[in-house]
Amino acid sequence: MVYDYKEKFSVQGKKCIVTGGAQGLSRGMAEGLLENGAEVVLMDLQKEKLEQAVEEYCKKGYKAHGVAGDLSKKAELDRMFDEAMELLGGKLDVMIPAAGIQ
Repeated sequence: MVYDYKEKFSVQGKKCIVTGGAQGLSRGMAEGLLENGAEVVLMDLQKEKLEQAVEEYCKKGYKAHGVAGDLSKKAELDRMFDEAMELLGGKLDVMIPAAGIQ
C-alpha cells in the first residue's frame, strides 16, 4: 500500500478561518487554502482591504468570505467568530490565528 500524501494533506472542501487575512502572510495562507479547494473566512480589522481581498477571490471562483472587526476586543471576537461559523455552516476544520495582535 502506497502512502497518498496528497489525500492526507488535502484541504479540499475544508472549512477554514484565517485572522489578519486581508494582507501579508495571513493573506498568503488564506490564498493557499482557497487555491486548494477550501472555503475560507478571512478576518481583519481593515474593512476596505478585507472587502477587496474577498471580492478578488470570489471573482476567481473561490469560496471566500470576510468578517471585519477588532479581535483585541472580547465582544468583537465573539461576534466575529459567531458570524464566521454561520458563514461556514457551523463547521470548522482549520483555524489559523495569524492576526498581528498581542
